[in-house]
This record gives sequence, C-alpha cells and structure tokens, in this order.
Amino acid sequence: MYKLVDGKPVPLTKEEEARRNEVIAQRTTVSAPRVKQPVVRRPKHNSERFLNESEETADVALIKACDKGNGIALRLYYQRMGKLIEKQEVSIGYTASEKIKLAIELREELRREYGDSGYCPVCNRHQEVCEKTLLLAESEYSEGGEVEALAVSA
Repeated sequence: MYKLVDGKPVPLTKEEEARRNEVIAQRTTVSAPRVKQPVVRRPKHNSERFLNESEETADVALIKACDKGNGIALRLYYQRMGKLIEKQEVSIGYTASEKIKLAIELREELRREYGDSGYCPVCNRHQEVCEKTLLLAESEYSEGGEVEALAVSA
C-alpha cells in the first residue's frame, strides 16, 4: 500500500500497514445483534412528596450539625426558626443637584403647559384666576428662593 506525500506515492511503513489492517478489521467485525430490553414502567416520582417525607431526616441532621458547632448549620437553624432575618438597607434618593435639576425641569414644564392651554396644570383653573398665585410662586423661587440659590451653588 501507498500513501501520498507531497503528491507522490510513498510505500507505507510496517507500523502504518499494521495500524491500517487493525482499523479495517474493526470496521468489518460483526457484533451480536442488540436485543431490545422491555420498557419497565415505574411509578412517577413525586419529588414534592419525597422532600416532605425527608424533612424530618434533614431536621435531625441539622440539629446534629448545630450540636457540633457548625456555624452554617446554626445560621440555617435560626433562619428556619424565624429568629434570624437578613435585612438590607436600601437608600433611594436624589442628590441636592439632582433635586434642583428636577425642580427646574418641573417648573419649566408647568410653565409650558400653562402657556399652551391657558389653564393651570395644577388646579385646572383658568389663567386669570391662577395668575396671581403663579407670580407669587415665581418670585419665591426666582428672587433668592432656595431652588435658584442651590442651582447657582451646584
């Protein structure tokens, strides 16, 4: 037998010839036909029931681990008994500059709505009725009011 090396036929070595013969023998070996095994129908496993039945065993193992001083087991025990509740403090808020920016945006939006419709966007009264209230509010925030003062410092 030959193999191609750089496009030229070269005779196989004895090891390569032996390996080739092994591969051919493995391909042609006839194995015994497979016998189909009968399908065994088992009752459906109910994991919820199994876990409930195993709960007592787990509790006993937990108590034994606690007796040995296992910290993780002690923590789990107190969590399970409701005596250890992990809490996280979550702070949701705005920084002062974010509050100022939002207040200014809100004021501008209210002014736009007031000008477009002729009605106050807060109380839905006509422009003439709310004009005095709006002027008072503008003077409070624009003439040294807290929002404008904070906006300049930010």
